[in-house]
Amino acid sequence: MGLEPEQAYPALIQRKLDSAGLKFRAVNAGVSGETSAAGLRRIDWILQQPVAVLVLELGANDALTIPPVGMLPISVPGAVDAWAELHKRFGKLNLSDDLAPAVQYAEQGFPVTELIAYYWAFGPRLYKGLPGAFFETYTLDGKGRTPAKGDIFKNPALAKTLRLIGENGRDAFYKGEIADKIDAFMRANGGFLRKADFEKHTSTWVEPVSTNYRGYDVFELPPNGQGIAALQILNILEGFDLRCNGTQFARNASRNGRSEEDRLGRSGEVLRRSGIRKDSA
Repeated sequence: MGLEPEQAYPALIQRKLDSAGLKFRAVNAGVSGETSAAGLRRIDWILQQPVAVLVLELGANDALTIPPVGMLPISVPGAVDAWAELHKRFGKLNLSDDLAPAVQYAEQGFPVTELIAYYWAFGPRLYKGLPGAFFETYTLDGKGRTPAKGDIFKNPALAKTLRLIGENGRDAFYKGEIADKIDAFMRANGGFLRKADFEKHTSTWVEPVSTNYRGYDVFELPPNGQGIAALQILNILEGFDLRCNGTQFARNASRNGRSEEDRLGRSGEVLRRSGIRKDSA
């Protein structure tokens, strides 16, 4: 989208409406049959919001869902604020001490495990041509060779970020130079996040949801997280004799030469019954 100052949002939205052949119709906020002054103020406020540009960007590109990669799906990261909230309530050490092991691994490196290496290999194809420094940061040669099982991976830039958060707290991320850099990157690459979005971010303490599975209380975070999927699956699995079926299934699979896909198929059936997509569980 290019560089667009916040005050240009209404004009930008109008251009997108025009290019998409869409009309913006004010919804009456009163009872007289005419749009009220309050309604117009509300419409003006909506037009000033970056989210309005996001919605129209999706509409102008005939997008039915938010895409999985690129600038559109990026939201304000909440992990750092969650760390701060947990540290405030339960922490006994300095935050810098809590983050020190992660800083050490990022600086000195760690051996990549087999499963992580497998999924990592998809990265170059997914992020090729997108803004950012994926190849410089996450490939060993800067061109596309991702770490294999046992390769040592280092991320000194992440170490610097974690050290800054440890020394200056969560505000270093949401109100300081990190937020400034993200804001500049978003503006330069057509993104929608701004430093103001980071400054407004807060975490919320919520009550967990739970189920009892064979005598064990299992707790997960409620939606909009995915933890409820695990509880649904456990509720379904409780109706099966896994000890018997699981052992017998393994024996049959061995005798019949059935592959890992067969076992994944049974897992997929459980997910299907729970209404959960396998790629989101």
